[in-house]
Amino acid sequence: MKAKRFHYPGCDIIDDYGDDQFEITGPKKLEAYLEKVLSKKRRFAGKELLPPIVEALNNELELKFVENNLFTVLGFCLQFIIKGPSTERQLALNALGLLAMTIDNEDDARELYRSSLAVLSETLNSGTETLKILDSLAMITFFCANYSNETEEPMKIIWTFLDADSDNEVARKHSSAVLAAAISAWSFLLTTMETWRLNEEHWQGAISYFTNVLEEGDESVHVAAAEALALIFEIDCLKKFSTLVDCSLCEEDRTLMEDLLKEELKNTIAEKLKARDEDSARQGTIANLDVLNYFENGTAPEDVTIGEDGLELHTWSQILRVTNSSF
Repeated sequence: MKAKRFHYPGCDIIDDYGDDQFEITGPKKLEAYLEKVLSKKRRFAGKELLPPIVEALNNELELKFVENNLFTVLGFCLQFIIKGPSTERQLALNALGLLAMTIDNEDDARELYRSSLAVLSETLNSGTETLKILDSLAMITFFCANYSNETEEPMKIIWTFLDADSDNEVARKHSSAVLAAAISAWSFLLTTMETWRLNEEHWQGAISYFTNVLEEGDESVHVAAAEALALIFEIDCLKKFSTLVDCSLCEEDRTLMEDLLKEELKNTIAEKLKARDEDSARQGTIANLDVLNYFENGTAPEDVTIGEDGLELHTWSQILRVTNSSF
């Protein structure tokens, strides 16, 4: 029997199971391919299994196919994320995110969320493909989480990864690219939360952490932290994000305290932003003037219009939900 070679973007796959021409051009052919793979006893490399799956998920797929083959494809993806080399992990993470976007069944979405969360949480600290894992974590949560606690769980995973609750000064344990991506992923998920559902016990160190991060040298980290702070203040529920609010006070006194504290914190943040922008100006760049104007003057972010249909974004929440969804 002569082996046949099929080419997919970035990879050649060899079919050595027979002489019949086998091309994967649609859901039925892909399903047949998966059945063929599962019928064989030998192990397959991710470079054999994953490219046609990613290609098919990138095209229009029948929902029925996804429902029928979810656990097969999910199993492949998680296996290669845990044990695969870099190329295979990237393919598996791509496929996992595309699956999350495609699923239309609530029970299937919940299963994908639960299975993926455990694996992504474990592999996030592995030191490889960290940016892609953060993207996948945000994407799967956005498309598959149905409840506020399901959204906050990945936010807590990112928070722990950042070591944001540490008493030490902001540590440079991550590269600037990873630190900026993690902050942006956390902010993106925060934009999907209703304020009253936020668990204040989880995020009371957020303002302090991001204010310290403003002093980081890399501009991408500085901008990500500044935007996170703008989002937090736009949400306007200080007790959820700061330990400085005395929740034992009566509502009237607490509101007064929050208003005074809010102005004090805004001034502190504005001063740090101005100091940073003065340094940036000397280098010929200005980092995030919209955020500075927001904290200094209370000016809303400049409207952003996207696409031919003119989607208009007016708030930090809207802007960050779009701009941080790099996946």
